[in-house]
Amino acid sequence: MPRDTGTCTRVPFHINTTRSSDSWSCNVFLDHKFSYHKNGKITARKPFGPWVAKDHPINEHFATLDDPQELELVLRRAQMALLNPCRDPKYYSSCEEEEVRDSAQVHMEVRFSPNIVRIEIQSHDIHQEVSLYDLPGIFAQTADGEVELPQFVHNLVESYVTESNSIILLVIPMNNDRDNCHAGKLVQGVPLALDRTIGVLTKPDRLEAGIRLDSWSSILAGKTYVLGYGYYVTRQPSPEELKRNITRVEAAENEHNFLSTSPWNGEFKTFKANFGAPKIQEKLGELLVAKIKAVIPQIDAQIKVKLHQVNEGLARLPPPPGDKAMNIVYCTINKIEQDLVNVFSGDVEVELYQNCRKLVHDLSSKLSSISPALQLPPPLWELSSGDEADTPTPTPSKGNKRAPASVKMTPSAKRTKRDLIKRDESTPSPINECPAITYTIDDIRTLRTSVDFSGIPHAVDSRAMKKPISAMLNFWEQPIVNFVDQVNDLIGSTVAAILDRNLAPWATTPFAHQVQALAVETLQIIRNEIVNDAQKTLYIERSTQLMIFDNAYFDHIKNREMSRLEKIPGGEVLRPIKAALAHVTFMDELDFFCQIKAYLHVCNTNLTYHIAKHVLSIFSQIKTQIVTNFHNKLELNAGDVMAKCQALLEEDQQRAAERIRLENDKRRWEAAQKRLQEVLHE
Repeated sequence: MPRDTGTCTRVPFHINTTRSSDSWSCNVFLDHKFSYHKNGKITARKPFGPWVAKDHPINEHFATLDDPQELELVLRRAQMALLNPCRDPKYYSSCEEEEVRDSAQVHMEVRFSPNIVRIEIQSHDIHQEVSLYDLPGIFAQTADGEVELPQFVHNLVESYVTESNSIILLVIPMNNDRDNCHAGKLVQGVPLALDRTIGVLTKPDRLEAGIRLDSWSSILAGKTYVLGYGYYVTRQPSPEELKRNITRVEAAENEHNFLSTSPWNGEFKTFKANFGAPKIQEKLGELLVAKIKAVIPQIDAQIKVKLHQVNEGLARLPPPPGDKAMNIVYCTINKIEQDLVNVFSGDVEVELYQNCRKLVHDLSSKLSSISPALQLPPPLWELSSGDEADTPTPTPSKGNKRAPASVKMTPSAKRTKRDLIKRDESTPSPINECPAITYTIDDIRTLRTSVDFSGIPHAVDSRAMKKPISAMLNFWEQPIVNFVDQVNDLIGSTVAAILDRNLAPWATTPFAHQVQALAVETLQIIRNEIVNDAQKTLYIERSTQLMIFDNAYFDHIKNREMSRLEKIPGGEVLRPIKAALAHVTFMDELDFFCQIKAYLHVCNTNLTYHIAKHVLSIFSQIKTQIVTNFHNKLELNAGDVMAKCQALLEEDQQRAAERIRLENDKRRWEAAQKRLQEVLHE
């Protein structure tokens, strides 16, 4: 790793070592997990300020080397590439050493970065495979007074320390006071982090002469600044030794010789078992094995999930079928046909019929709401004289917030017909919320007599009813079209689910695309057929003479409509009229209006029944229509059918590349699973 006076680690270095049968080799990558936005500030939600996490991280190969002596320079170059995010990293892959040495003359767009330099080392002489991060050191302030930089580094280190499965190496130089260790304070502030921390005391050769050794003895003994895995001491090569390019063997020998001198073989000899880099490696190996074994069940479960996902992906992307193409196409179409039969026959998908029945009911309710309304005259009799004890006082209807005027009358009261039908225009009394037409008694009277020239009392010509009924039927067409579209959507979603299920392995092939397009085409034909049939039925009803075949049912509906009139605002006037003033009445007009309502009800019943039966008949034909269209349009009944099927299942480049990626993922996860079992039994 790069070493220098001052700050030399400015990005996280992720080091992975792997044992192999080959000689030493190393690949260096730049893991771009964050993008840089110059003016960003550190907040609670943005702990890295101008660095924003990417939705899709980029892993970029930087260098490959086979000489360990070249590694330090390559790592300096890789780090400098990350510290200049606006510059092409390729520039630094071969730049001069002077351009990457940490100094005031070196250009850095940023002084620290959360992006990672990843180091993959393979060698036959690696005894312990590890994965570790070397992080920037924590500091309290900068020389130029930059406020956010110390907080940024603190947040960066903390993001790694909080990982519960990690082992923390707390590096403390012995030429500094342990009380001033900022990293130690950070670890202490993270719950349970001290329990998984090893203290590594460095630079023992720079321990100041005359300093009290008992403070360090107390730390090594675990009496003060207690850490879960204790403290170890190591002496690494000095800058002068590094310049001489001493070997690892020489470095280990120098460390051993130094730790065999005073005070290490005197005051500190009690802690000899914790001296030297080999002891740290041994301890780390034990901890890593224990940690790995503890989480193996969890990792194994995660690998199984990944393998399951990969296998599902491969099942959706089988290799080109070759000579099996015709068999696959025919079997898939036959399976689609059988699923359509099962669903649209009601044998399997009961919910489809229930939803369709609800749509028919909603249509009938909508058509019922499109019906003429009637305004009744309010009771405006004036009391002339006499005893009021027998005067009936009507009760306002439950839904009307405005109570009608009181009705007061005596047997001697005499009012004219004109008085009785006088209307208060400010308080209309509609039967329903029909958006189309509202009639008054005068309007109804005009309609009754418009085609009646006989003068016969109470006579009603059906031609007089034709006009208001046709006017209402004009409003029915749009709700019927809406109903058909809803049914078509219901059918379409059901068919789409069947196609998706059966075409999943071939979803990106021309076969799937053409079959889905043909299904949409067929459903559009079916939709138009239902609409045309409904419109034709509605046209016949509008354009022909009124006809009733069940007089008893018609009279029942008419009487029901008449009874409803007494429940509307103003309707209570009918009871006293019928009881006391039968000789002055507009009952003929009310009877005429109720006949219109009754006819529309019967028409609604007949029309919705006819449409529903037609939809059900379509259900029984869907299988035949869709599958026949498949065979005809795909031309599977003539010519070189095998060649046609192979063309339908031809694989595109994207599909092939995706399958190759999944196959590679499967091999990687299976290898990880195998390696996991080996570790478990080591």
